[in-house]
Amino acid sequence: ELAEKSFKKAERSRADFSEANIAYTYGRFLMESERYKEAIKKFEKAGSDITYARRADAIYSMGVCADRLGDKQRAISSFEHALNLNTRHAPAALELAHQRFEQREYDQAKTYLDIYARNARQSARSLWLGIRIERIFGNKDKEASYALALKNLHPYSREYLMYKELKNRVCFQESETAHQIYN
Repeated sequence: ELAEKSFKKAERSRADFSEANIAYTYGRFLMESERYKEAIKKFEKAGSDITYARRADAIYSMGVCADRLGDKQRAISSFEHALNLNTRHAPAALELAHQRFEQREYDQAKTYLDIYARNARQSARSLWLGIRIERIFGNKDKEASYALALKNLHPYSREYLMYKELKNRVCFQESETAHQIYN
């Protein structure tokens, strides 16, 4: 409540910050409070200021809010816009990689994942996506590379547990197939 009063006061006074910066910061506060519709309005305001240095971040955040509200098309449009404004915007690239993967556009997912990898450190989420993409393309060496990185960098992550489950399921299926063949 106190934080919200401070943001509203700053919006009225605009003393030391640009209007876009206040809108962006307030939008982040609203997003963290899961008030996504309100946050989108603040990010739109910040993103419409073409002189604002964090414009791509504001538009990306607008996409995150849209995604959380279930508006996939607006989310994708926002992520693409953020990436067009800043071709090195790794978070937007990763989100687009995930969106394209969900849409079964694996070649585009790989392209966006490569952009992410060039501009950010690999996260558990990006490595897990890389494993699944490379598995689809049959690139066992790259898949193994992603898997090793996931194991070494994020051994206690949810994504590593999902990878281990996938690996166990595949091993089980292979052994069942071998059992059927030999019996």
